[in-house]
Amino acid sequence: MISTRALSSFDDMMIQGIKSGLVGRSDAIDQVITLEALSEIEENKMVILTISSYKFRLMVLIYFKQCEETIAHFARMNGRETKDMTQQEFIDAICESGNMCCGTLNRELGRIYPHLGMSTPNIIDKECSDYLSLLGVNHTHHFKLELNQNFTFYVSLAISDFDDIDFDPPVLSESESTGELEMF
Repeated sequence: MISTRALSSFDDMMIQGIKSGLVGRSDAIDQVITLEALSEIEENKMVILTISSYKFRLMVLIYFKQCEETIAHFARMNGRETKDMTQQEFIDAICESGNMCCGTLNRELGRIYPHLGMSTPNIIDKECSDYLSLLGVNHTHHFKLELNQNFTFYVSLAISDFDDIDFDPPVLSESESTGELEMF
């Protein structure tokens, strides 16, 4: 069972991850709200990443559709012109943003749980989210992020618990690295 304060902490970490991975430097966040259900989400694809420990499996689902608005957002985040972004560059950009988002959660959870594993991003159809219950998901929270008064992202956090989970919320840090790779 996941305690109320742990659920709140997971949600706070997810919002921090959304802000660090899916928001560009020049973007203005209008609001981040929680949704009760996925019925509002029209996007047809999602990037899925997982973080696993001995006590839980956490899944981050970032919904998207490959349209001009989405491509423009990721092109802008990567300092590219929309017209110059290829299909593969778009996929790489959205997957890297998913890595950054999930990396923030991984870093913060690593302060509490020392043995964590994080997956690489996978792109699957949105309909696959209908089967989360088969994975033993005990908690699902959906977030809607509105940017620049004209662009919306949807992200879900799904958690399967294998043991009791209760922890004090970690002090979230915005100034630390979000897990990008360095070349030596």
